[in-house]
Amino acid sequence: MSAFIKKLAIGSALLALSACASGGSVGTPNDVLLPNGDPAPRRNTILTEISYLHPAEGNVDEVFDVAAVTLTVTQDPNSSALLFSEGTRGFFGDGNSFTYDASADTFTFDVTSGSNTLTGSIGPLLTVHPVNAAGLDYGVQAYIMAAFPDRFGLSPAIYLGNPQAVDSYLTSLATQGDPASTALLNSLINAADVILASDYFAYSTAAGVDVFQLKLVNNAISSLYTSLIAWQDETVPGQITYGVGVYGERTPVYDVPITGSARYEGTTVGQLWNENRVNYLTGGVTFDMDFLTRQLDFTYIAEVGEVGIDGQTVFLPYDTFTGTGEITNDTFFGDFTSDSDDTMVGQFEGAFFGLAADEVGGTFVFGNGDAYGSGGFIAVKQDN
Repeated sequence: MSAFIKKLAIGSALLALSACASGGSVGTPNDVLLPNGDPAPRRNTILTEISYLHPAEGNVDEVFDVAAVTLTVTQDPNSSALLFSEGTRGFFGDGNSFTYDASADTFTFDVTSGSNTLTGSIGPLLTVHPVNAAGLDYGVQAYIMAAFPDRFGLSPAIYLGNPQAVDSYLTSLATQGDPASTALLNSLINAADVILASDYFAYSTAAGVDVFQLKLVNNAISSLYTSLIAWQDETVPGQITYGVGVYGERTPVYDVPITGSARYEGTTVGQLWNENRVNYLTGGVTFDMDFLTRQLDFTYIAEVGEVGIDGQTVFLPYDTFTGTGEITNDTFFGDFTSDSDDTMVGQFEGAFFGLAADEVGGTFVFGNGDAYGSGGFIAVKQDN
């Protein structure tokens, strides 16, 4: 399989996850094109209450701890088979970081998982406040266009960093009401709304590593404090490393409950090596936490992505895993086993996120020699 096809496959799989979760149609992993034919700006919208996106905070520098897993395979020189090479993981506090630079509007990775590393910056990113600014009729769209006005055919000298001016311009088009003005207004708004509806955003680091930021808000789950990234590294000839990272706003240790119980439900992103190939791994997770006894129950209903007869990625049942674990301060860990094959065993590690343990996020690995899976999870506390 060529490098291009593999990259296309992971992009299609990410889109297919989003479409499957939200009921939309599967798209293609290409840039959204504006009316003038230029690529629309990519942006980060995967955390809506994180400090650099919070309306009360504005854009501020921040460094996030990252938990990460990687799955490395090598390509058999005599066939298209992908041979398992290494599976590694690093937990929160191991020194891995994901840094947001407010002035440059970039994220910088410094992640090590075993012998694999992900370093480099992506951006600039378009950070949009999650609510419309007061007095703006086209609030969110105006922020989008003001970040990269030239890509919308607007003059940077007038509109760059000036959403109020963009809003006034859009309002004037609406006020004029003639067919040409209305058509231009609709094309601009539609382009901005397409960006808002995007479910993942693809970037490349300077070293050529493809990075995917996954938007989970109002999709598979509504995650406010925790987020997932995935990456694919083919910079070493004959070798492919797939990675997943989890990061966000950790819950202060003294704000993690010590009494009561809670259920967390969420989703996963990962990869599965099986039968000398790598497939996209997803599915739902459930954590039942007892904060008094510090014990938990874990369920993972895994699904694997396959290419359907129409070329689209479809998700098929793979296995159900169940297990137990323990809560330790602001983190938790545990073991799980396949319900259908007791040789397939795994481990998970996680942490609490949000002001009052509103969410959990972490990583998991499993295998039995014939198959190996790894990935990250995010789950949100359910109402009692």
